[in-house]
Amino acid sequence: MPPKKTRLPFNVVDEAIFHLESIDEPWSIHLEVHLGGRLDTGRLQESLQKALLLHPLARARRAASRSTDMLYVWEIPRVPPVVPLRLRTCADEAALSAVRDRLLGTRVPVDKGPSLSVILARCPDGDRLIFNICHVAGDGMGSLRLLRSVARAYAGKPDPVPRIDLEEVRNLAERLSTQSVRVR
Repeated sequence: MPPKKTRLPFNVVDEAIFHLESIDEPWSIHLEVHLGGRLDTGRLQESLQKALLLHPLARARRAASRSTDMLYVWEIPRVPPVVPLRLRTCADEAALSAVRDRLLGTRVPVDKGPSLSVILARCPDGDRLIFNICHVAGDGMGSLRLLRSVARAYAGKPDPVPRIDLEEVRNLAERLSTQSVRVR
C-alpha cells in the first residue's frame, strides 16, 4: 500500500546506519541468485520496476536537509525511479568475482534513489543476478521480500503485499518502549 505521505522520517535504525556507514566502508546487503539459464533483460527491468512500486523504501531517497534540521526524512516518489540494471559478461569465476567486488565495494547513495544497484552477470554456467541494497533503507528480510517481488513479477505471478501503515510500523521507539508484548 502506498504511504499516506510522500515524506517519512528516518527511524532510529536508519539514522544510526546512515551515520555509521562511509564511502570506504559501505553498509549494504548483498543478494545474489545463480540461475541455470538466461534472463530477458527487458522483462527483468520491468520486473524490477514493478517490485519498486510495491516496496516504498526501495524507491526512497533521503530528502535534502539543512544543518539546522533535527531529523532526516525519506522522500518516496509515487512513480519509482528507473533501477540502474547493468549487464556484465563474465568469462570465468575471476571475472565474476571482480564484478561482484566492484558492485559491493560501492556505496549506494541514499540521496538519489532507488536505494539499490543491480547487475545481471552473464556467466558460462548461467546468469547471476546480483543486488547491492543500501542498508540505511532496508534490512535483510526486506531485501529478500524485494527479491521475491522481482521474481514473482518476472514469472507473471501475483504478489500479495500486506496492507501496512509505513509510519506506524517504522516507529520503533514507540513499539519497543511499550510493555505490551503484542505491540512489540
